[in-house]
Amino acid sequence: MQQDSTQAHFSNHQIPLESVDQLSQISFSPLLPRYIQVIRINFVLLWFLGAVVFAVVLAIVELELSALLWLLLALGTLWCLSLGISLWAISLSFSRRGYAVREHDISHRSGVFFVKTETIPLDRVQQVSLSQSPIARLLDFYTVEVDAAGGASCRIRGLEASEAEALRDHILSQIRHDY
Repeated sequence: MQQDSTQAHFSNHQIPLESVDQLSQISFSPLLPRYIQVIRINFVLLWFLGAVVFAVVLAIVELELSALLWLLLALGTLWCLSLGISLWAISLSFSRRGYAVREHDISHRSGVFFVKTETIPLDRVQQVSLSQSPIARLLDFYTVEVDAAGGASCRIRGLEASEAEALRDHILSQIRHDY
């Protein structure tokens, strides 16, 4: 049986972990500080929609006045408390977000209580695109969407147009296709 040339040169030697770049040594670029406005506006709109749905349900359901007042007081207090905690968590999450572009990969960090770092090798990237949500469009922010083979993807939100385009162009320039 004959081996082709790529299999003949294949090796898979073990390497010491100390020689591998550590995620803690990566310097992540933060998102623009004013992008937190987009996140807060999206969140408050979602909460407002929830309050409207709740009000409609209460208007439909027939309750005694005293029961209705107690229910409104209890749920209103919970709603305000959870809104405050959520806005605090958004601020905490925002401070932990960032991205890093290295020679052979791109990493994205996010999370509130559990910080997650996604790293995509540039030679696995299949598509890079720019997008904007309606609110981000109003405030002129872009999202770079990176999709890789095997279903991996990351979304880097909160970039200005020039930074987003430069990042997209860099990633596209690193993609090598063997057609």
